[in-house]
Amino acid sequence: MEGYLLAEQIIDKLKPMLDKNDLKTVEMVVIDKLKGYICEPKEPCYDLSTEVNYSQRNEWIIRQYADFKALEVSKSSLKQYVRAVRKLTEYHCDKPLDKLTFVDMANYMMEMTDREVSNTTYNNELRYLNQFFKFMCDQAEFMSSNPLKKIRSKKEEDKIKKALTATEFETLLSACTNQRDRALLNFMHSTGM
Repeated sequence: MEGYLLAEQIIDKLKPMLDKNDLKTVEMVVIDKLKGYICEPKEPCYDLSTEVNYSQRNEWIIRQYADFKALEVSKSSLKQYVRAVRKLTEYHCDKPLDKLTFVDMANYMMEMTDREVSNTTYNNELRYLNQFFKFMCDQAEFMSSNPLKKIRSKKEEDKIKKALTATEFETLLSACTNQRDRALLNFMHSTGM
């Protein structure tokens, strides 16, 4: 994670000097240039073809994934992605992440169903883990195929949003400062937006 932290420190120093677009460009360049330094000397770089302690091996893989994913998502999203993978390692503590099979993953997802989690929660976990295995196959090349490829998401129920009451709508209208805003608000209200 140190490579990512170094990139983050550099970008934080440049924030006051650059606009959002320039900052994004600099961020991509810095991260690209630091790619080879993500695995620091004090952090073991495991050869995944040799046997090591599964928890250490899994932790190393998770750190590599977190470094990669940190470039794409916010910190709060990153926590969710990493949390999903850590839960998976707790369930399959007897196996390294790069050796999980379709049967292992089907059992894990079935266990979630047995716990009666909502379809939304199930789908979120599936999405987080799919991203992890996509990384394992495509970016890190630790695996040749995604063990989640054949597992489908569950249908989520459409949630009906509660309409504004007349009082709430009048409050919004009274807060409008010009005729354009009132017209937009009336349009959205009358069309059900």
